[in-house]
Amino acid sequence: MTEKKQHTSFLSQYSTPIVVIGLIVACVAIYGQTFRFDFINIDDRQYVYENPIIATGLNSKSIWWAFTAVYSGNWHPVTWLTHLADVSLFGMNAGGHHATNVVIHTLASVLAFFAFRNLTSTVWPSAAVAALFAVHPAHVESVAWIAERRDVLTALFMMLTLLSYVKFVRTDDGKAKWMAFTAVCLALGLMSKGMLVTMPFVLLLSDYWPLNRLNSLADLKKVVIEKIPLFALVAASAAITFYSQSSGGAVADLATMPLGDRIQNMIVAYASYVAMLFYPFNLGVFYPIDTNRPFWIVLVSCIVLVALSVLLLIVLRHKRYLAVGWLWFLGMMFPVSGIVQIGGQSMADRYTYVPYFGLFIILVWGIVELSAKFRLPEKVVAAAAMVAVVALGIRAFDQTAKWQNSETLYRHTLSFTKNNNPLLANLCLHYLKKADSQTAERQCTELLAQMPETADGYQILGNLSAQNGKMKEARAFFEKAIALRPEWGVLHLNLGMAAAKLGDIDSGLRSMDKAAASNDGSVPPPTLARGYFLVAGEYERKGQRERSIETLTNAVKIDPGFTEAANLLERMKAATK
Repeated sequence: MTEKKQHTSFLSQYSTPIVVIGLIVACVAIYGQTFRFDFINIDDRQYVYENPIIATGLNSKSIWWAFTAVYSGNWHPVTWLTHLADVSLFGMNAGGHHATNVVIHTLASVLAFFAFRNLTSTVWPSAAVAALFAVHPAHVESVAWIAERRDVLTALFMMLTLLSYVKFVRTDDGKAKWMAFTAVCLALGLMSKGMLVTMPFVLLLSDYWPLNRLNSLADLKKVVIEKIPLFALVAASAAITFYSQSSGGAVADLATMPLGDRIQNMIVAYASYVAMLFYPFNLGVFYPIDTNRPFWIVLVSCIVLVALSVLLLIVLRHKRYLAVGWLWFLGMMFPVSGIVQIGGQSMADRYTYVPYFGLFIILVWGIVELSAKFRLPEKVVAAAAMVAVVALGIRAFDQTAKWQNSETLYRHTLSFTKNNNPLLANLCLHYLKKADSQTAERQCTELLAQMPETADGYQILGNLSAQNGKMKEARAFFEKAIALRPEWGVLHLNLGMAAAKLGDIDSGLRSMDKAAASNDGSVPPPTLARGYFLVAGEYERKGQRERSIETLTNAVKIDPGFTEAANLLERMKAATK
């Protein structure tokens, strides 16, 4: 009896350091391997290693760009600042960039423990939620993918928002200060990724459980009014996000993907995320939309979701944590559910990163309640929880290993997905950059033979031909790509460069102008400026100095920091006087 008391006392006394150390060890054990991983060529390319602004690191110009740029359909200055800091610290050593993701994920996991402990006044259930967040395999994508820095930052600022909000609720003095700090944390989260637009509703759910501030309509009015500044923040963020995605060409219109297809995909995706919680296998980087799926899959998914909603929200409505967990999951997932279709994926592992907290609440507090009801020994429950966490950690470790480089990740995903043309194309791009020209040509020919005629495929073949000096072939491939996707700016850029190198400079300049007018986010201003610079060089070689000066002027106007073009322009102007 005395021994048991001492054991319990030890766990109680040192519970916080035990949990914090355990979370840190788990995160490093799973994700430490990423320190030797490479970039991958989806998003990492345009976000980091081929982004000329990011390559300059932290400086006054890049910081200004971080706050003003709408790039690849996104406005997230806090995320950009961390990428800039990484370059200043590590250069283009991918391991350093991976390490930053791991550190932020670890901090978010530890803060999740403190946030739920403060919310619920419990230690071990809060530790279980934090542990599930730290080790669940569905979260590997958010941590192991450098470009998903925005996800780990979102979780970090979400937990800080929750911690600050609990302080606001439970303090009598300085409420305005704590609400202001809550708003600041939320704003930083929104400037990392727009995913936190549902955060005021999460705080309302927290008012219902576990804070128990919502027991009447008068209570509801009070807690809504106090959050008006937070609602104003998310409204502004939602408007900025929608504008950014729309102007960047990332939002599919109803003609591209009809509303009926979107609703069906959303239903199946929601059900798949629930299944993924318990069966985190066959996880990959890109799941293509399948508009030809059998209707019975949609029907079964719908039945499952409706049944769970009825059970958790109506039948067991007196169990507040069930309603809160389910609505947390449904609500936080909604912005990425596919109703507003962003990109060409049907779902994504990374979308579960913060919404899964809702399902973790249901799972953990459900087990706590059931174990109390059936009087299960604490040691048995603790041992079972530990086994589950370790099993998920092992699965997460294995999943993380798939992210070693583009080839390992894409080959893995292609092994269980069908008609995954974007991944076939990006795997080919990987060989184009990393392999010798003969190997790249062989691999790309094999991969693209599996695809129908697409702009992506012709774009890759054009790049491959240009790399091998076959400019006529490259030009023909780029023209075929444009015929299939005329709005894609980077195709016009590549066609312009190929035409200019073939001596058809005026045609090349017209293509550059089309690339500049595309405004789809595929051609960053510095890259476009370098395209004009190339055309200007061809004009100069042909002796057409005035046209060269005119084109150089355009390049410098597009990218005022392009010193090579600015210096050449100054010399050429001086020589004509």
